[in-house]
Amino acid sequence: MNKHVIIVGAGIAGLTAGIYARRSGFEVTLIEQHSIVGGMCTSWKRKGYLFEGAMHWLTGSKPGSQVHEIWRDTGALEDTVIVSLDDPFAAVEYDGGTLYLYRNIEKTAEGSLPFVSRMEKTFRALGGTLLLSTKVEKVSIQNGVATGVQLKDKVIEADAVIVAQETIAAKS
Repeated sequence: MNKHVIIVGAGIAGLTAGIYARRSGFEVTLIEQHSIVGGMCTSWKRKGYLFEGAMHWLTGSKPGSQVHEIWRDTGALEDTVIVSLDDPFAAVEYDGGTLYLYRNIEKTAEGSLPFVSRMEKTFRALGGTLLLSTKVEKVSIQNGVATGVQLKDKVIEADAVIVAQETIAAKS
C-alpha cells in the first residue's frame, strides 16, 4: 500500500506538491475550501469589473529558469500560453537594497484560472483525489506528528499532511 499524503490548499503550491507527490508514488488527497482550484491565483468578476487575485506575482518564471521548468512540468505552462518578457515589473527598496520582481506570464482578460486549471488537469490525470468546497477544521496531531485532517463530517487519516495555505487548520 502506498503512503497517503493530504495537502490542504489547492493553490499553486498545493497543486505543485500534489503533482510531484503523485509522480513519486504517493496517494494524494488535495483539499480546497473554495469551489475551484487556484487559491490566490484566481480571479472573479463583480459588477462588471475583473479582480485578479495575484497572477501578477508569478515571479522567476522566465523561460530557461528552474521555476519556468516547474510550470511546464506541472502542466501550468504550455506552448499556447503567452509569456510576457516585460521585466522587471516592479522594484521594491528595502533595508538599503532593491528587490526586483519579474513577471513573465501575461495577464489576460480571462484572468489566471486557465493557468491553474491546467495544473488541476495534470493532478487529476495522475490519479490524485481533489475535494473542493471542503473546509479542513483542524490537522490531527498524535505524538507531535500530523496524522490526518478533521473535516466537518469525517476524519481522513494520512501518513503526512502538507498545509499549503494560511488557514486556521495550520494553527492547530
